[in-house]
Amino acid sequence: MNTSRDKDEKFFRSVVEFLSKFKDRDTVKFEYTTDILRFLVRENILFLDPVRRIVKPQSRLDLLAIRRILNDNV
Repeated sequence: MNTSRDKDEKFFRSVVEFLSKFKDRDTVKFEYTTDILRFLVRENILFLDPVRRIVKPQSRLDLLAIRRILNDNV
C-alpha cells in the first residue's frame, strides 16, 4: 500500500540525492526542471539560472550547510 508517508520519504530521499551533487561542485547543470528542483528553488535553498541552465545554492553559507549535512549523514 502506497501511503503519504512512503511518498514523503521517497521525496526526501530524492531531495538528498539531488543535493549530494553539490558535495564536490558549486554549480550543477540541469536539462529540465523537476518537482525536486522546483521545491528547492521555492524554498530558497537553490538558485536557478535558466539562461546558463545551472543551479547553485543561494549563498556560500547554504553550500557549506548542504555539504555539512551530507557529510554527517554518510
